[in-house]
Amino acid sequence: ETPPSKQEERNSKLELTPEQRKRIAQNRLQAEQRRRLHDAKIQQAKREEGCRECGNIQIDEAIKKWFGIHVCNTHRQSRDFELLTATDATKEYLLPKSTLKVLPSMNKLNPRGFAHPMKLYLRMHLESAAEARWGSEEKIEEEKAKRRRAAWERNYKGASQCFDDDEIPYKKKKDSSD
Repeated sequence: ETPPSKQEERNSKLELTPEQRKRIAQNRLQAEQRRRLHDAKIQQAKREEGCRECGNIQIDEAIKKWFGIHVCNTHRQSRDFELLTATDATKEYLLPKSTLKVLPSMNKLNPRGFAHPMKLYLRMHLESAAEARWGSEEKIEEEKAKRRRAAWERNYKGASQCFDDDEIPYKKKKDSSD
């Protein structure tokens, strides 16, 4: 048989009263509650500092810096966080430059070598601005169709002025037998 350790000897000599056992149990319970509260505070801090979608603390620093949005690299790949140039934004959402000026944007070196940096906008910001301006996605599509129709008519009018009426190959000729 192995001799008892010093700690075991001390424990065996201690006789606890029921009050002491009760106090020890209360202290353990309070310690457990403090630990849970501490863990909850840490989790809350992670959620606030972490990704707004999943709480992951490894966030995309560029999106955080330029847009103030905490999003992880996984959720950064979603459509909402897609970056669009000013040109694409005006084409897709029919937003004027004055609206784009007030939206948060990210500056990036222009890959085409122009002196001015590109301004990139988050799709989620563009969609909310377009909804505020146009009301719905259907109205944006109607406006795009209207603009395409007007552009076609302008082009047709310009092209038809280059030809005499009888030279236009796709124009129906009038019956001369009338």
